[in-house]
Amino acid sequence: MKQKIAAIILKGSKILTVRKKDTDIYIMPGGGPEGNETHEETLTRELKEELNVKPHNVKFFGSFVEPAIFEDGNIEAHIYLADMEGKPKPQSEIIEYRWLDKNFKDEGIKCGSVLADRVIPKLIKMELM
Repeated sequence: MKQKIAAIILKGSKILTVRKKDTDIYIMPGGGPEGNETHEETLTRELKEELNVKPHNVKFFGSFVEPAIFEDGNIEAHIYLADMEGKPKPQSEIIEYRWLDKNFKDEGIKCGSVLADRVIPKLIKMELM
């Protein structure tokens, strides 16, 4: 099972999401560990590669197993709340970022299952969205 380390970055009641090339699905920024990277090292590298930003005040949010959206099988997603230094600039495989609120489904926006079914409902319950 592949692991993904992802960040929840909030601005007010909106969450930062990204969209990869050739898809219309929004996900949280992040990716898989390389070598013996820790989760925090993975998050730092991925946010730099994808958005040219740096995470800080990183806190564990939860781990979830869901079907992978871009490949076969399941992913084990380890999610962290984080603040962000810098202004996001899409790069690498990321072509767009978007701040979503809890009404994203009403706007016809598609999100990955970890984000849509696990993270956003928990953020709403915690009154963070």
